[in-house]
Amino acid sequence: MFKDLSPKGIYYSFASLGALLMIVIGSFAIINGAMTKYVFKQGPQSQVEMAGIPPLPLNDTKAVSDLTLREDLSKADKEAIEAWLKDYKNWQDTVKNQKMNVYDPLYSQLNFGFSMLIIGVPLFVFHIRHIIRDEKTADKKK
Repeated sequence: MFKDLSPKGIYYSFASLGALLMIVIGSFAIINGAMTKYVFKQGPQSQVEMAGIPPLPLNDTKAVSDLTLREDLSKADKEAIEAWLKDYKNWQDTVKNQKMNVYDPLYSQLNFGFSMLIIGVPLFVFHIRHIIRDEKTADKKK
């Protein structure tokens, strides 16, 4: 296959090998994602991750509300604490009523796999075509 080991031929060979690896890795990622989604349905439920770290829940808001009874705090401080408690209560209601920012890592995996294929396939085809064309022209010269 490699009769002429010119730098050009070596480049085309390694580039097509790299593209072939991209195709294999991308295909593996897509197949793995599809099997995770459709064959092994129980596995991905534990992999759903939070997109961001939510604020820590406060278990005892009574301790915070008792701060407003202290006499060493100014009126502005007491109003700030009451406003914070009101905002915290609104936040708790919002969290209960909506799904938090969760995402499934399957989409990242499929995105990676398709990206590898979109880049790898044309790269592989381009370099293999040049290798085949160079082989044919080398055979015609002889």
